[in-house]
Amino acid sequence: MSHTTSRSRRILAVLAGAVAAVGFAAAPPVASVPNPPAPISKPLSPVHFQRWPDRVPSVALILSGEQHSFIKFCGCSSPQLGGFERRYNLMAKLKEKGWPVAALDLGDLVKRPEKGPFLQAQNLLKYKAEMQLLGILGYPAIGLGANDFNLPLLEGMAMYTLQNPDANPKVLSANLADRNVNFPDATGNGSMIGGAIVLPPEGNRPTIGAVAVVAPSVQDKVKDKALKFTDYKPVVTNALKQLEENKVELKVLLFQGLPREAAAAAKEFPQFQVILCCSEQEEPPGNPTVVGDTQIVQVGWRGRYVGVLGAFASGNAAKPFDFHYQIVPLGEEFETDKDREKDHPVLATLEDYSKAVRDQNLLVKYSKQPHPTQVNRKGKRITFVGSEACRTCHVEETAKWQASKHSHAFDALTTYAKKPSLRQFDGECVVCHTIGFEFATGYIDERRTPNLKHVGCENCHGPGSLHAAEPFNRDYRADMSPWKTAPTDRVRRPDGKYDDKMLLKIHDMCHKCHDTDNDPKFKFEEKWPLIEHGKKPTAPAK
Repeated sequence: MSHTTSRSRRILAVLAGAVAAVGFAAAPPVASVPNPPAPISKPLSPVHFQRWPDRVPSVALILSGEQHSFIKFCGCSSPQLGGFERRYNLMAKLKEKGWPVAALDLGDLVKRPEKGPFLQAQNLLKYKAEMQLLGILGYPAIGLGANDFNLPLLEGMAMYTLQNPDANPKVLSANLADRNVNFPDATGNGSMIGGAIVLPPEGNRPTIGAVAVVAPSVQDKVKDKALKFTDYKPVVTNALKQLEENKVELKVLLFQGLPREAAAAAKEFPQFQVILCCSEQEEPPGNPTVVGDTQIVQVGWRGRYVGVLGAFASGNAAKPFDFHYQIVPLGEEFETDKDREKDHPVLATLEDYSKAVRDQNLLVKYSKQPHPTQVNRKGKRITFVGSEACRTCHVEETAKWQASKHSHAFDALTTYAKKPSLRQFDGECVVCHTIGFEFATGYIDERRTPNLKHVGCENCHGPGSLHAAEPFNRDYRADMSPWKTAPTDRVRRPDGKYDDKMLLKIHDMCHKCHDTDNDPKFKFEEKWPLIEHGKKPTAPAK
């Protein structure tokens, strides 16, 4: 048996749900979001829920998913959206209004980034922390997506669910199956991955049932082909029968699939009033797609938004709820009051995560790839030397750098970063606040490479040891301007106009850190003049 197949069978042997049945169960008690006072004293914005009926809904259903490892926005600029703290505070404000609240998550908690440094050990710590945070927020259940299966799933589940078999959220995936394996979990009480869950009524809140399935488009993205999925339609048919037996009033399908697949599922299974599906773009649509009487919801990527679906009793037995929907961007208005931060459970969990990253010394475990200059000049020992090595020859350029925020970028991690602190030990932050972190001979840590703290010359120009040793070597000098195609090229031509091709290459360098997640208001045309340097340009042509 191959290692892959063996690993898959271990997953299913210990965790499998929906192997011979849907894996249907009532939810255990859910951790409660506190009633007043909420962690924020300011009222909700008038734009929130302004067109909703002026009465208490039967339930305000919080819908989220596709967190993609964004446990917390970076905080280096403003405004930025998202974060579990703000989601917690929104839910607390809704409870403060007297609204019954329930929450469900589609899955895809973590994702390997498409660019920048990556460390699997840190991604697993994130998975654990995010599961803890969902439990704190009162989530009874979460689905599984391709990114969760590719974590790989066994390693992620071992970080939290296997250690806390009675804890929320429960993991659901109704059509995950291996018909040859059906072992109970460590407690002997059944499987650790279920297919469906029922939230019993609480006060005036109706009985809510949720089923989670993986559609073909997502199944195709699961790398471990030893993981098998059944056709979700018979599984859902069986689940709906059990939901009816449990007198479930509000039925939700956590549908790991594309919107077009979700629309087909809504036609096939109109009993579901709500389907939460994957988003095709990072920005979610403002309103659900309505197919028949089913609300199909997308909430975007990285936890920047949550969907709030208000179910209001209609008095019509055939259609018991009228639905009203709001996509809520988790902006700065949901930040915790300063005097209430100390006891905030989300902030405490984020700080614990940050401490774990530091205590496991993950910063030094990141792999280092060769810089393009190091690749192009094989056989040469090329290293990063730090910005101070440039000062003697490049006096004016150094002065320009010292006047910029780049020259003390590392201070943002050590001094200004809060909620959580300790960002100087987090490689995902350090990469944009040091020189060469993701490259060979680049920044390691404060003790070993203090000369490579902050953002300096070599972030754009590349490792400079050869140029520093032989400043008049034309080849080595050319290495330091990777946006040029010839040594005589100039970003600014003699007439004062820019060379658009070179300027675009520089823009792309800046955008590696000043991207839409970390610096959403960044405008290259405004920031470039603040750091432009080199041969003094002539006055721009009029």
